[in-house]
Amino acid sequence: MEINSLGDKLRALRIAHSYKQIDIAAVIGVVRQTYSHYERGTRTPNVDTLYRLAAFYNISVNDLLKYTTQLDPELYFDTPMPQDSDTSDNDEFIKFLNVPFNKKRFRFFSNTERRLLFYFEQLSTIEQWELVEISKLKTTKEDYKSKK
Repeated sequence: MEINSLGDKLRALRIAHSYKQIDIAAVIGVVRQTYSHYERGTRTPNVDTLYRLAAFYNISVNDLLKYTTQLDPELYFDTPMPQDSDTSDNDEFIKFLNVPFNKKRFRFFSNTERRLLFYFEQLSTIEQWELVEISKLKTTKEDYKSKK
């Protein structure tokens, strides 16, 4: 697909990640119809929305606006994959990320790290401590395996 406009780029990114328009709209805080207008080129997202889109796809706004970049769906993109059926879990996660404090706090984290922290913060202090200890054991076990 040749990318000639911002709308083409947004559509190509969405398709490369197997998202629906409603998924992206929820993340950036607009209704699906507005996002559809962005993809069709009948509306242009404001600067704040461009930053949200770029952050969601883990690319710079500069890269988002470069129309010449070709997208290869076979390449790895560090964005969260849509869940098959558990939409309530995704809804909570999206609400969590849309809180202004969390947006700033997790801006430079990968989406995997964001999801991990989302669930980590829902655990009790004791469960968090146990998880840290399990992670330490798992890491040292992996280090031990790699030295063999």
